[in-house]
Amino acid sequence: MTFKHIYIFFFLMVVFNNPSENNNSTTQNSIVLKTSKTAFVAGASIFLEFSVSKPIEANLICTNSYGTTVIKSQTETSILLFKIPELFCSKSGILNWELLTDTSTLNGQLYISPSDLASSIENYIGPPSIEAGGADFAMLVSIPTDPFDNPLTDGTSVQCSEQFLSTITTESIEVRNMIAYNTIYSKQESGRLLVASECLGLNSKEHTIMVSPAIPSQFTIQADRPHDFADGNQITSFETSVIKDKNNNVVSDGTYVQFYIETHDHRMLQTSGLTVNGIAKAQMIHPDRQSSWIVKAFIEGIADSNEIRLKYQPVISDFQFSVSNNGRTVTVGPFKSFMNQLIPDGLEVTLRLSLNNTSILQELKASKDGYVSFTLQEDIVPKDYYDIEIEAAGIKKQVTHVSVW
Repeated sequence: MTFKHIYIFFFLMVVFNNPSENNNSTTQNSIVLKTSKTAFVAGASIFLEFSVSKPIEANLICTNSYGTTVIKSQTETSILLFKIPELFCSKSGILNWELLTDTSTLNGQLYISPSDLASSIENYIGPPSIEAGGADFAMLVSIPTDPFDNPLTDGTSVQCSEQFLSTITTESIEVRNMIAYNTIYSKQESGRLLVASECLGLNSKEHTIMVSPAIPSQFTIQADRPHDFADGNQITSFETSVIKDKNNNVVSDGTYVQFYIETHDHRMLQTSGLTVNGIAKAQMIHPDRQSSWIVKAFIEGIADSNEIRLKYQPVISDFQFSVSNNGRTVTVGPFKSFMNQLIPDGLEVTLRLSLNNTSILQELKASKDGYVSFTLQEDIVPKDYYDIEIEAAGIKKQVTHVSVW
């Protein structure tokens, strides 16, 4: 072995057997989580403590449904202490953390459960009106929350109370997936249903559900009139029976009822009314000539009534008219009614003037003080011989070859 080979051998022995240099290059800092607790109640103070073999700089990253934040250690000795911000401590659910150093990372999870104190109850209820009979329903959704606005844990009991007429009932429901809900069925009767909830000694507001009558059932109608004469003046009144639903509840006020009247000549008349305490009323003026009516009422598409038949006698049996002033003035009357009294004002009288079967003039006027007067203007009716027809109350009278000058 030469001197050169001996020198290389001793140099390698010195390098690989130097203990201080070998330890400095391979030894790493040891980090251990000392906090063993992983479950906390919302609002509690949370600290994470780590032990390290030698002081280092480290950051703790925390993430939950609120977002992400970076926390610096409160100490820089062999113990790293991190305080979780209050905002993150008050939010229930999973809190993920990750410790970052220059040489390593460490991560884990904390579970924060809601407080066992109820601070508020949010109630949602609808629809506000349901139909009586037991088939229709509304739903109450209750969300009890703790002082940090976290929904309470599953299984928390919520008491749902109902008051209807003179009966009060209470039912226990449980929170599931952050809400508690209860199906509220209608009653056989109509009325006002009051609903409230209570959780852990905290009470909600009062809520109202209107239990409305179901759809109306068949009903009857009747008519009332001062007399049965067709005077075109008096009023015939129509009235329904008390309209009820299938559960014997009186229908809601304001239910729209239509009365259809078919006359003897197949014309259709219509009047209507709105229910008050289940009864609808309507009116129709008497015809001005002899007639008969068939009357029936409808709640459109839902229910109808019986038919009633009414007859109206002619109020006048005859009348007179005269022609004067060279045929230029036609006076009709007096019109006398069923007691030989002058007929009320407003009777319609029609004058028709024709020449050689060709209509020249038709004029309509209403009676006043029992008479109607027509004046034939010369610029409209030239001098000639005309046929005159007068119609009133369904009665027609005619005179031919009347001289008009």
